[in-house]
Amino acid sequence: MKFKDWYNLELIEDLAERFDAAFAKFPRRRFVELASEGLEDLEMMDRVRLIASAMEATFPKPTSVALGGLQECMGLALDQTGDDAAPVTSGYALWPFGEFIGKIGLDDWQASWSAMDQLTQRLTSEFAVRPFLAADLARCLELFRKRLDHPSHHVRRWISEGTRTRLPWAKAVPELRRAVRERLELLEYLKDDPSLYVRRSVANHLQDILKDDLELGLEVVERWFQSPDPGVAWVVRHACRGLLKAGHPGVLALYGWDRSVGLEEFRVEPQQVLLGQKVWMQARFEAKNPEPCAVRLDYSLEGPTPSGRRFRKVFRWTELILKSEDIVELEKFHSMVERSTRKLPEGDYQFRLLVNGQPSQEQRIRLVR
Repeated sequence: MKFKDWYNLELIEDLAERFDAAFAKFPRRRFVELASEGLEDLEMMDRVRLIASAMEATFPKPTSVALGGLQECMGLALDQTGDDAAPVTSGYALWPFGEFIGKIGLDDWQASWSAMDQLTQRLTSEFAVRPFLAADLARCLELFRKRLDHPSHHVRRWISEGTRTRLPWAKAVPELRRAVRERLELLEYLKDDPSLYVRRSVANHLQDILKDDLELGLEVVERWFQSPDPGVAWVVRHACRGLLKAGHPGVLALYGWDRSVGLEEFRVEPQQVLLGQKVWMQARFEAKNPEPCAVRLDYSLEGPTPSGRRFRKVFRWTELILKSEDIVELEKFHSMVERSTRKLPEGDYQFRLLVNGQPSQEQRIRLVR
């Protein structure tokens, strides 16, 4: 089922029933008409916006009344339903709620932030808050600071996720880049949060900072790397995953992956493979250093695209410690299957080993369909 198909007439009628129970004399039929007009021709986010616009046209005024009633329609928080691990798939019906708050809420911040506190415990308010960040960033940051000790990890995650500069699907807020120090203050507080859900967001936020300002991001990485807390160590590692795959020398050095390693052999078979089949890879190492040597092994796949260009994607293989005179043989399979985001035309493909971030031996295969 496609995401856009979540937002169908059945859902609209369910929402209409909720709104009818929350508001006296709610124009239920009018809401259904407005929310379903041309729905089938729209993609997901346009369907969400259409439903939010129908809410704006039919909800009572003022904003405090509209958002007070909206909270009554949200249902149980994820922590109460036992479906805490899947907020998107369980709370998708509420996505128009966040769009609606962002559309009408700027004239009543108190009511809006109360509604976003509740919404983020059922789905997320990371998109709803973007208009508020654009309108008054300093005020938003202060409101987020007051929530750093909130008992719900969904609200604490919202602090990190909602202030990301590169939040997927979200409208850009240029002012956020200029407030990087203020954002880092929030992350410093959240980096050792007991919830992995929160720490994962902190790691993704730090990755955004590394992309926006590599020098500053590396300063943070090096400082947090010294923390004895294993949760913080996980945050740093997850934030640096792209730099590790790219072979950034400074990040590799932090983990001891900055020494040369003797690769004896790299094999890829078969040399011709059908689409959907697997190729077999083998790498053979022999330790030649007298001291133990840390090894990070990745591999890249390069090949043609339907447009005639070539793509390159790096895949993680493994990490190990080579001791003096060790001989290690590693094996791995790679499936030559198409994804929804990548088609694999017939042609020549190249596998290359990346040993401690450095390109090493390569092998070529031919894919036939």
